[in-house]
Amino acid sequence: MKLTKNLSLFIFIFLVLISLVLIVFPNIMKPTGVIITSVGTDNPCEDIMTVGSTITGVGNKIVKNSDDFTKITKGLEGVVTFIINDNPRSCNIPGGVELDVSVTNVKTEGIKLGTDVWGGICYLFEQGEFSQDLIDRIEQRVIKYGLSNTKIESYNKTLIKITTSPDEENYVSFLVEQGELNGKIIQTINFDKKSVEFLFNDKTYEMSLKDKKSVEINGLEHEVGQGFKLDDVDVVVKNVSKNMTTLSAVILQDNDLTLLQNSRIVKQDGGYLFAVPVELSKKASENFEKVTKNLEVLVNPTTGESYLRAPLDVFIDNESFISVPILSSDMGTKPDNLILWSYSSTIEEATKSMVRLKTIIETKSLPQELTFVKREGFKSSSGEVLITAFLCVILVTSTIVTVLFFVRFHKAGVVSLPLILLVLSGIVMILGVVSTQWFALIIFFVGACLALVKGEIHNWKCWVGMLLFFVLVVGLSMNKWVLNASMIVGLMATTVISFGQCVYIGIKFLKKGEAYTSSDYKNMSTKLWLFSSIFSVVLLVLYFVGEMFAGFLMAFSIGLWINLSLVTPTYVGIIKKVIK
Repeated sequence: MKLTKNLSLFIFIFLVLISLVLIVFPNIMKPTGVIITSVGTDNPCEDIMTVGSTITGVGNKIVKNSDDFTKITKGLEGVVTFIINDNPRSCNIPGGVELDVSVTNVKTEGIKLGTDVWGGICYLFEQGEFSQDLIDRIEQRVIKYGLSNTKIESYNKTLIKITTSPDEENYVSFLVEQGELNGKIIQTINFDKKSVEFLFNDKTYEMSLKDKKSVEINGLEHEVGQGFKLDDVDVVVKNVSKNMTTLSAVILQDNDLTLLQNSRIVKQDGGYLFAVPVELSKKASENFEKVTKNLEVLVNPTTGESYLRAPLDVFIDNESFISVPILSSDMGTKPDNLILWSYSSTIEEATKSMVRLKTIIETKSLPQELTFVKREGFKSSSGEVLITAFLCVILVTSTIVTVLFFVRFHKAGVVSLPLILLVLSGIVMILGVVSTQWFALIIFFVGACLALVKGEIHNWKCWVGMLLFFVLVVGLSMNKWVLNASMIVGLMATTVISFGQCVYIGIKFLKKGEAYTSSDYKNMSTKLWLFSSIFSVVLLVLYFVGEMFAGFLMAFSIGLWINLSLVTPTYVGIIKKVIK
């Protein structure tokens, strides 16, 4: 029994130490580099810089953060080498030209600070006319990208306000991109004379060159950039030259795709391949059959595999995104499903591309294009008030508990000091969960094991309480948390509950001394489990109500479990030693 009591204290201290590591370590070991959040059209390095890429070096200098990047790139000219996604990329910067690029610091793990308490960055975008559907789709994108610290709201009807934290700022451009997805097959037709014939869906078309800006197909003239239909397939003249013309046939759009299960990333040939299975609409399937039917086949001499010369090129907002090779066996078929895949040099790049593709397929394109208005930092006016209130709660409750114990029990009142340390340690554990959500599962299983070993789970009420807490903790551990206003209120509530519960137990023990038997404690423990079970039912209901209670729910639920399974038993062990 003595070993069990000491083990309980040692485990408690160990969990506190792990919490401190989870809180402090990410802030000490900050990653170097910056993430590109936007690239202007006047950027001389536009070809090598893309939104979402990571820059870790410029020339022979290491880029530590955004301030470092600004200082290093100021006044650069000539051929400059950037380390982008761990690969050297060079561009020529003319004299007197500034880099038109915005960057943010590389995202760090650890505790995320809520913008409603600590402030953040505000973006304003203008929409042509108010559209709730547009706002709903952006909010869906926030969820798909797993952003826990980014909020969307309508502002003055025609404006959309996005508040975010520095570590999530690089996603803003993905949230507001229109996201028009098109899958095209680009076919090149060579001219060896003024007019040629080409096959499309087993039909012969005659094409003649009119001038450098247009061609004539079956007697109808089409200019560069002009769309028309071939056998009910949308086709655009991409370019025209003296020796050839290029036609772009649209196979599919985002509305033609339904996301399937089993998207994955696999390591391959020193890089990473992501694959996204999709179901095609009937129209897209028919387009694929018509366009691929007469395309040229190429054979890889090394592997023996044969592919169509023209791949399926996927564009997002008219910018090339990925290029998917088409097997010759799929030529002229009507596929029900398709796998959109591509290769990246790093797992971060592959993950980002896959999530972006899946998000656009699921949320579809925005109903209208947004216009950037401004970006500015902001501070929360309520932040200091909440933090001050939380510190006051700790100070006031600690003072009341100390005075109460010393006035009523004199020297025995010393038990108030470990109580204060235990409650504060419980708060540290909650912050450890905020930093790393899976830590909640460790706390639950350790607490449950200790409760079973010490015999505190001795009837159905206790088992029901544990089961309800398990459901809560599993749900909470699957979310990313931020230390926001709602969570701080939850920390205040759990602090008061922890002090109140332990004071009640302490008074019972100190009043009766050794006469307070184990059966008395068991009865009281049953009441505490019953009380906590009732609370857990209420918390489960709140869990499904909405985001408003999310932070409070997390802090209070984890705090209640820590107090029930770790703080209270440890405190009881300390009191028993004081009594003896």
